Amino acid sequence: SQFSGPSDRRKEINLNKAIIEAQTAEEVLEVTADTIMAVGKGLSPSPLSPFNIATALHRIAKNMEKVSMTETRRLAFARQREMSMLVGIAMTALPECSAQGISNISWALSKIGGELLYLSEMDRVAEVALTKVSEFNSQNVANVAGAFASMQHSASELFSELSKRASDIIHTFQEQ
Repeated sequence: SQFSGPSDRRKEINLNKAIIEAQTAEEVLEVTADTIMAVGKGLSPSPLSPFNIATALHRIAKNMEKVSMTETRRLAFARQREMSMLVGIAMTALPECSAQGISNISWALSKIGGELLYLSEMDRVAEVALTKVSEFNSQNVANVAGAFASMQHSASELFSELSKRASDIIHTFQEQ
């Protein structure tokens, strides 16, 4: 579906609420996959906003961390058909994501599949992040840099721009 078309704010808010209220990575994926399938069958307008997609991936990663899911289990989870669809949709939605959305997606990909699974997706994240670095706050800079670092993934042009942005907003960084 197109992300810039008409929207139904109530459906988007209800989907976001369901994503946030889901207690496990599996529940988040189920809620999201059900919506993806409904959109595929004609649900219009789609409640799959770039914000909701970024939130879903972020919550999946958060819930995986909450239960200290093993790497083997994370990779098996990430290889599910529904998860592949969600990541594919996230890559399509990236240009329309906010700086926070890009940050959340990059952080989530590094936690869910890391360097074993999402290197080409991180190339796409780097490409899109370059266009929005000027909108990044200190948390966005740290999360994106951290995601690439934890995956041992080089994106030299992005890192150059991130370092420039970091020096421009250095006074806003916190100890964390």
